[in-house]
Amino acid sequence: MNRRELRSTLDREGVNPNAYALDGGHPSERYVLDAGPGGWAVYYSERGHETGRREFATEAEACRHLLALLRAAPTTHFHLVVGPLPAADADAAFDAWKADHDLDDLDPGDIRVDDPVLRQGRMRRYWVRGTQLPG
Repeated sequence: MNRRELRSTLDREGVNPNAYALDGGHPSERYVLDAGPGGWAVYYSERGHETGRREFATEAEACRHLLALLRAAPTTHFHLVVGPLPAADADAAFDAWKADHDLDDLDPGDIRVDDPVLRQGRMRRYWVRGTQLPG
């Protein structure tokens, strides 16, 4: 497996592209695949720090490891579709989003809702599993 094949697999499985980076660096809150002079590395990048860094001799090994991490992570398959908005506004916007996309019968396991406290106060966000998103 190489990066191109990995990206294709991740797209097919509905993994959120904001959950990973395949060209190295230190993007915020992403799993990263990085090629270096000594081989390949996979790590989680958060605020410039690398956690869980593992090194691999080949691109294929690194890609397989990253794929396993992304499949196992509980949030990587969800895409933000509404919010952040005040709760009542977010609820109405999500109902409208589902109706607009003919997805009124989404399984509860395909939806995530959170209510983070942001600068504007408590807000609500709706996330939907990538495999359920309209093509």
